[in-house]
Amino acid sequence: MDRFFRPWRQLILGVSPILLILSVWQAVALVATHVRGVPFPTPLSTAIRLGSLLAGATILDHSLFRHTFGSLLRWSSGFVVATLTGIAFGIAMGRNRILSRITRPGVYVLQLVPGLAWIPVALLLFGVGERTTAFMICGSPPSRPSS
Repeated sequence: MDRFFRPWRQLILGVSPILLILSVWQAVALVATHVRGVPFPTPLSTAIRLGSLLAGATILDHSLFRHTFGSLLRWSSGFVVATLTGIAFGIAMGRNRILSRITRPGVYVLQLVPGLAWIPVALLLFGVGERTTAFMICGSPPSRPSS
């Protein structure tokens, strides 16, 4: 009998967190809408909107696919710039001991700065736009694997 219920138990345990999140989301949406008078999207309205966007509806005069392509283009440009400058700087530091000794403390200090702290710097340097986004992607430190 236990062999019969084991797959169902795994399914229920796998689906339960998703149902819990959707239930909490629905409750928050109802409370925000009725108590605060602020329209808050429910899971169903969000799913319907996502479906319409996937079917070709537009946001700000462009399709979801156009926005996704733009985001991927910004990400890839920042990644390419970061990769090329990082490799070039790493080779230069590896080949020149004096350059390495001079720049290594600055590299260590800059690694300690959280990625979000660069947003004001990027806005001051580039204003609001594509270059700011590319700079933030380029300047974000890589994620460190957890041990």
